[in-house]
Amino acid sequence: MTTYSEISNDVLLMRPHQAVDHAAALDIQERINILSDTRIDALVLDLSQAAHACSSLLEVILDLVNRPAPIQVMVIGASQQFQSLMQLCGVHALVSEYPTVEKAQDALKRSRYSESEQRLEFDDDNALNESASLPDDDDDEDWHASDDDD
Repeated sequence: MTTYSEISNDVLLMRPHQAVDHAAALDIQERINILSDTRIDALVLDLSQAAHACSSLLEVILDLVNRPAPIQVMVIGASQQFQSLMQLCGVHALVSEYPTVEKAQDALKRSRYSESEQRLEFDDDNALNESASLPDDDDDEDWHASDDDD
């Protein structure tokens, strides 16, 4: 099986160029596991050149989204049969489908931009109005260390 793979900005792009049968799905999973040393936040799986994709690929996708550090999966050009299989198994709710790789990459850029904006945003309504204070020296003698404790 021929599969084109490329990593860019923590995104793995995979393009299988044949039918994705059980052996091919295992090969895809093995490639991803080999790359586990490299940080991968998302997988863009372009199935537009794959005439068929079997249920073993669903297992690979489920493994990725259910990891302790989940990998976002985006599927491109899936056959109607594979789309129906994803729908039947509920996997469609865990992946994003796009018509082209470029649209998937644009969606990733937008989501990363909005996530970084949310992290920088400060919510004044939920800010604490209380300030922490240390006890006064005169009020709390127990707070201070003393030589008598030896």
